[in-house]
Amino acid sequence: MRLLKRHFTDSFEAFGCDYQGHADSLLVDTMDFYIQQQYQYHNMCMPIVQSSGHGKSRMVQQASLLRFALPFNLREDLPSNFVGT
Repeated sequence: MRLLKRHFTDSFEAFGCDYQGHADSLLVDTMDFYIQQQYQYHNMCMPIVQSSGHGKSRMVQQASLLRFALPFNLREDLPSNFVGT
């Protein structure tokens, strides 16, 4: 339980730090590219898949400062003793 609490504390603290990198701009540029295409898409959504702890939520949060966003975090139910990284 202590490791799980520390994991959440680290995550919350990370959102308080200055954002580093340019992945948020790349995400916005990619979304803009798809919107400008001539094709008709069935929906306007983009899955972001990467291992845990690589900044997906932070990237989307930063990008949402540039564009309106409704971020969803969908995941399977994990065992109650799962700690994660």
